[in-house]
Amino acid sequence: MTEEEFRKPLAEKVDSVKMDFVKAHISRFIRNPQVLEIWSPVYFHDLTAKMKIEHGKV
Repeated sequence: MTEEEFRKPLAEKVDSVKMDFVKAHISRFIRNPQVLEIWSPVYFHDLTAKMKIEHGKV
């Protein structure tokens, strides 16, 4: 799998996530749910862009 073959579906998945639903679902497991306020598609796209991908490793 090439880096692009990995990143493209990852980006599509990030875009398809219903972030409000996810945050509401997991907030009960987080001591300070306010830390989830940063969660957004933009935030996760920024995180995944920083991932270093080596041949055969993520």
